[in-house]
Amino acid sequence: MQRKYDEFKAKNAEILAISVDDLTGADNIASRVGITFPVLYTSGDSSVMEAYDVYSGSLAIPSVFVINPQGEIAWQFISPNYTQRVLPERVLKNIP
Repeated sequence: MQRKYDEFKAKNAEILAISVDDLTGADNIASRVGITFPVLYTSGDSSVMEAYDVYSGSLAIPSVFVINPQGEIAWQFISPNYTQRVLPERVLKNIP
């Protein structure tokens, strides 16, 4: 998503990553891979992941949600296979 961040911004969209790591872990990962968009961390609280039904035991399920201005899910990608990730181009096509 980072490599297409400017295109997301051009569509008046924001990317928010949610990490299951604590603050230090989330910051380390963001720094290591060069993420410049906001990263939220949960510190073991699974309520956000449970609310979006992307929590399986102790693991978050890789997922992407496009939320419209009314706060509704306009599009989603949920993969029970952690190795399958959605391409940023596909997400961009689904931003209203």
